[in-house]
Amino acid sequence: MTSAPAERPRRKGAGSRDGRSRRGEQNRAQIVEAILALIRAGEQAPTAEQIALHAGVGTRTLFRHFADMEGLYTAVGQRVGREVLPIFGSAGFEGETRARVRALLVCRSRIFETIAPFRRRQTPQEARSSSISAGTALFEEHLRQQLQEALGPELAACGADRLEALDALLSWESWNRLRTTRRLGGKRVVQLLEDATLALLGEARKESP
Repeated sequence: MTSAPAERPRRKGAGSRDGRSRRGEQNRAQIVEAILALIRAGEQAPTAEQIALHAGVGTRTLFRHFADMEGLYTAVGQRVGREVLPIFGSAGFEGETRARVRALLVCRSRIFETIAPFRRRQTPQEARSSSISAGTALFEEHLRQQLQEALGPELAACGADRLEALDALLSWESWNRLRTTRRLGGKRVVQLLEDATLALLGEARKESP
């Protein structure tokens, strides 16, 4: 009977490096979750000291993982993106026009309410950040694709100008204005935008030859 091969001895220091790597990943995740929690709680511009305190780490640790605040907010944007992307795929667009419009708006309601605390706190400086701008552009592209998926047959009958009008009507900016400036409830906003969308599509059908 052959004996089992002897275990290869671990290199000296490998275990400690693995432990440091795990702690580093945990600290990084804690920092991102801390800023998410602070912003959701209403802290519009949390400082590095506030974030570090909430995460249970020192500010030196924070900046060891993130070179600057832009890098931190880029990671936050990626984290929120991972939360939002599954919502895009949760809506089923079936049935008559009104049913698909309603499904689209209910889905967008969930998306916009999720991103609201982060979009509302975005400063002009952050808006000019290349990484944040790229993330915003990708988000807008997802919204555009979702609109076309939900209302493809209706949009095919519309001109390009009508598509742009619908894209603007159902945007984050429209939603945020109704929710924040006009202080309307989420269900009321869904109903208003549903009526406006159906009116636009109805006018398009009337105008088509």
